[in-house]
Order: sequence, then C-alpha cells, then structure tokens
Amino acid sequence: MGDGLFDIPRFEPERIEKLPEKRSKSSFLQKAKERAAKRKLQEQVPETKSEPKPVNHEPKSEPVDQFAEVHPANDAFENDSVKTEIIEEEEKTDFKIFDNIQAQKKKRIAASFPRWCEKPEVIDGDFTNLPPLEELHEFLDDTIYKNLEAMNFTSVFPVQRAIIPELLRRGPPRDLAVQAPTGSGKTITFLVPIVQKLMHRAIPSIRALIVLPTRELAKQVNDVLLELIKGTKLASHLLVGATTLDQDCNKLTQTIGGEKYATCDIIVATPGRLMDHLENGLDLSRLRFLVVDEADRMRGAWLEKLEQKTNRALLQKLLFSATLASDPQFLSSLKLRFPKLYTSGWTQPAGLTEEMIRYGRLDEKPRIIRSLIKDDTRALIFVNSNESAVALDDLLKKSGVRCESIAKTLENWQRKNAIKKFKKGKISAIICTDVVARGLDLDCCNLVINYDVALSAATHVHRSGRTARAGSAGVCITLCQLKHKPYFFMMKELGRKYIQRSISKLEIKEESRTKQEFMEK
Repeated sequence: MGDGLFDIPRFEPERIEKLPEKRSKSSFLQKAKERAAKRKLQEQVPETKSEPKPVNHEPKSEPVDQFAEVHPANDAFENDSVKTEIIEEEEKTDFKIFDNIQAQKKKRIAASFPRWCEKPEVIDGDFTNLPPLEELHEFLDDTIYKNLEAMNFTSVFPVQRAIIPELLRRGPPRDLAVQAPTGSGKTITFLVPIVQKLMHRAIPSIRALIVLPTRELAKQVNDVLLELIKGTKLASHLLVGATTLDQDCNKLTQTIGGEKYATCDIIVATPGRLMDHLENGLDLSRLRFLVVDEADRMRGAWLEKLEQKTNRALLQKLLFSATLASDPQFLSSLKLRFPKLYTSGWTQPAGLTEEMIRYGRLDEKPRIIRSLIKDDTRALIFVNSNESAVALDDLLKKSGVRCESIAKTLENWQRKNAIKKFKKGKISAIICTDVVARGLDLDCCNLVINYDVALSAATHVHRSGRTARAGSAGVCITLCQLKHKPYFFMMKELGRKYIQRSISKLEIKEESRTKQEFMEK
C-alpha cells in the first residue's frame, strides 16, 4: 500500500466489488480529490481574511452600527415611515427569505379590504329640513305613492332620497351596501324599489328575498310590505319558524296538473328558517333581489347555500346595517358585483345625548336606574345576559319601578305582551339583551340605559340607535367604572361626544337590603 492520499490499494477489493456500478473506482478518486481541495482551501482562509469578499458576511451587530450612522442616538424619528423603511432594508439585506414572507403578508392584508370600501358615497344625515314626499313622486308608481300616503309618510329621509332613485334607474343592476343608523328609514328604502320593479310581473315566482336576524324584526318588515303591495298583484310570505315546513310549502306553491307553481313573489325570512327551506329544495332560480338587513350579524352557512340556489346573472344584492363598513373583510366574502358603498356622513344622531355615570359599588347600579326612570320615561335597559335581565327586573319591581324583562328565556307571547304595555305607557322600562333587542322597533323610546357596558363598538351603535330615531330627541346613559377604560377609547374612536354625570347629584335613596338581594340573585 502506498503512502499517497490517492493510492487505491488502501480500499479492500471485496468492498469495491460490493458497491453499485455507478460508484466506480474513478468516482472514489474524484470525491477524494474534492475533499483534499476543500481542506486546502480551509487552511488558506486565515491568510486571506483581510481580503475583500464578494459576499457580505457582516456580523449581526453591524446593521445596528450602520443604523446609528444614519440616525444618531440623540435624533428622534420624524415619522414611523422612516423606521419602517429602514427595517425593511435590513430585512432585504440580511434576511431575504423573510422579506418575501413579509411581502406576501402585506399583499394578503391589502386584499382583505375591497377598494370600493375606500371611497364611499356619503349620505347627508341632516334631519332638520326633510324634503316632502312629493320629491319622489316622479320616480314612483301612483299606486305605491298612494300607499305611502296612506301609511302617513309625509317626508323623505336622507337615505331614502339617495338610494331609492339609484335602485329605480335603468341600466345594469349593481350591488349596493348601505351603512345607515337604526331608525333612518332603511325598510322603506329597499321595499319601495323592489315592489315597483316587480308589480307588473306576468306570473308569480319568488323574485325577492329579504333576510333579517330575528323573528320580530322580520314580522315588522313584512307588515310594512303588506301595506305597500296593496292594489298590486304581488304576494309575500313570512318564513320565521312560526309554522311547519309543510305549511310553509303549501303557501309558497300550489300543485296544478301534477306540477308545482309559485304563489309568492317576495319572501321575508330569518336565516335559520331559510336554511331549512333551502335544504328542502326551495326554488330560487328566478330570484332578482336579495336584501340582507343588519348584515353585520348575518354570517352563516345559509349565504353559501343560497349562492348555489340562485342565478347570479339576475341577482342584485342589497346590504343594510348600522355598522356595515366596520368589517370590510366580511364584505369581500359576499361576492358583490360592481358594488357601491353608501355611508352616513355623521357619527352621532343630532338628537342623541350621550351620558356616562361612574359608580363605585355594585349595589349602586339598581338605585341609579331607579333614580333615572320617571313616570313619562320610556327606557330600554340593556344587560349582557338573560340572568342579569331577570335579576334586575325583580330588583326594580321591588323598588317600585314599572318594568318588564323580555329575556330570551321567556315565551314569545310574554315578550309581545311586555312590548304592548311599553307602547301604551303601562310600564316605563323594558330590560333586554342585545340579541332580543335586534327585533325591537319602539319609536316611543326616549332613554337607553347601558346597565352593562357594551362589549363592542357595533353593539353600542345598535343600542344607542334605539332612541333619537329620525331626528327626535333621546338620551343614552352608560353606567361604568374606572376599569372600563377600553369603553372610553371606543367612544373616542366612534367620534361620540358624551357628558359625565356625578353619582352624588342623583337622587338615590339608600336601602340596606338592596345589595344583599342583588348578590343573592
């Protein structure tokens, strides 16, 4: 065996014979030469350390020094964009793979915000000088105009003035998203154009679908619709789960000669009941209008199922909500076609006064409520749970307040009875949760009390929107503590102006049993 590095005899013949054919004697020589060349190169590295290299292998601390040269320690950043730009440069220099990930992340975030949301058409929210109903006469059929007069409509609200002509114009239909506060006339805004465009149809078929979050709200919209379609051939049906599926199907269709034919033109439904009918084979192939009211609360599988049942070429989507533009990612998931966004130009209703009362102990809250409610008060008191609604109802009744709870645990007839008493003035307050309140339409409400702080900005907007409707006066009072700092920041983001009231200025009578009774509940 030789002493050289590349002498083959140092390998055993038996070992070489067992190797695959690809790994021949020459391949072993080549690999051995490569290893030798690599060792030689490594031995030469210390000698050439000071020589410049084409590749930048700077230590991790050097980018900080370079950053300090451009921006000395005693200089402050002029704006965040400078800092962002430098950080991106560092990532680009030393961590190119992370730079690609960062670019993909930015692209993904930008895609979640539709461009049409960036430049909405602003609707003037001035309720002081409302134009008369005659302003819309040129756009409306005489039958619909007379029905509006019979319903005691004498003026046009800003959202109606902007949207109704847009929906009645000729040309290719486009989807609309309308952000308008509760009580701004949204129901008439979408019902009038739908009725006018469908009133001259030849044969009945389901051509309009109106989806609302609660049974009560759906019934209110259907009641308005029934008044509006008087004198026309149109028919509507309410799908809210009050009847069985078979009963609904018998009203939606009739069988002639073994074939089923539609007897209804417009459906007003809740998402749950609509889903039942979609799974049962509801025919929506001729659907022209889809209206989603309170769209920010209407997510679910029903929307995807609906897309499969409709003819997209004919369908026009109309979305309405008080907080619609707060979730543009949800808007992008709705697959709107050439959409246009309308939004109210005001953040707080002109007639709304917002107040905050800071309390110390928990037992002070029921006594504050009692001091706020007078004989002529019509108050909605919001709590965050059904249990709190029942407990507060019991406490206030014991202290002499005429109130009723409409918690979700009650039967539907019990809630209806409480609402009737409230409208007639037999009770001064209704205690409810946000879920139940979504279906309430109480024009007589002049006071909203947030017994429990709203958990989101959208919830606060919906709560306060129950009063000061259509330019009338109303007050929204929130009971809060120092720990509710996020609520104050939320009010600032909403652009809401509020008055802080001191608990010492309220006429509160001490009762020794109040705290004990409250804690027992």
